[in-house]
Amino acid sequence: LPIATASPALHDLPRRLLLSAATLTPQAGDAAHGDAERAVLAARLRLLSARGDLDGLAALAGRVGRELEDDEIVRLKAAVALLTEDFEAACVTASDQVGRAVDGEWLKLLAYCRALSGDRAGAALSLELLQETAATDPVFYQLLNARLQPPDAPVKLKSLRSASPLVLA
Repeated sequence: LPIATASPALHDLPRRLLLSAATLTPQAGDAAHGDAERAVLAARLRLLSARGDLDGLAALAGRVGRELEDDEIVRLKAAVALLTEDFEAACVTASDQVGRAVDGEWLKLLAYCRALSGDRAGAALSLELLQETAATDPVFYQLLNARLQPPDAPVKLKSLRSASPLVLA
């Protein structure tokens, strides 16, 4: 599917295919069907993301049932929640994921959620733990520290080469 095209019709057709409610047809006794469906779903989500189609990405991610979620799909859904400012959904996902596996990205999101909820002490503790785990993300650390300061404190970033959904949030 072409990601960029000058033709509105050619741009709309792949979008409609990516957003289709159609699923893979299961084969009788095919245990790998769930894995194949997850892979296709993840690819569809990635393509919508590459196209910059946030509305389409949110629509498709919202239709994904828990039975089809794998690590990649959960991460994509959390990213969509952050980009669409559905911070409650992103924070619930972070809490669920931190309980399942220790991962720096989920810990960062949890620290952000604590800062959002006004739990300065919890966010500061999470930040200290993150910095001790060798997870390097100076931009995130600077922005979270700024979030924990009084609202009038200026933030000056030296550069922002790439911004994750969490950094944008």
